[in-house]
Formats: sequence, structure tokens, C-alpha cells
Amino acid sequence: MATLVCVCSVRLIWVWTVFAASPDYVTLMIVYPISWAVTVVPLLYLYVRLMKRIKRRFEERALEAEAA
Repeated sequence: MATLVCVCSVRLIWVWTVFAASPDYVTLMIVYPISWAVTVVPLLYLYVRLMKRIKRRFEERALEAEAA
């Protein structure tokens, strides 16, 4: 979901603003790597958050196994 929102919103904003100011093929095509770069930020955030959650659950289960 984060990918869809980021990629689509960046590309739409780019087309409505930057491309509208400079309607050139290169201006239109440069949005692809820019949208990928912008999308990496929330994906990395979500990845780190998920890995922390998985690690915490793994540690909790290891402690439960030791206690049993």
C-alpha cells in the first residue's frame, strides 16, 4: 500500500507541477527514478519497524522456552 501511495502521488504531483512547467520528454521520464527514491524512505521505515517487531517476538518466545 505504501508503494502505491508514494509512487502514484509523487508521479501525479510531478506531472501536474514540474511537467506542466516544462513539458519535455526528459522531464516526464525523470520522475521514475525520483518516485523510486522517494518510495524507498517509507519502505525502509516499515521494514525496520517490522524487523524490530519480529525480533521482539522471537526474544519473547526464547525467554518463554527457557522458563518452561
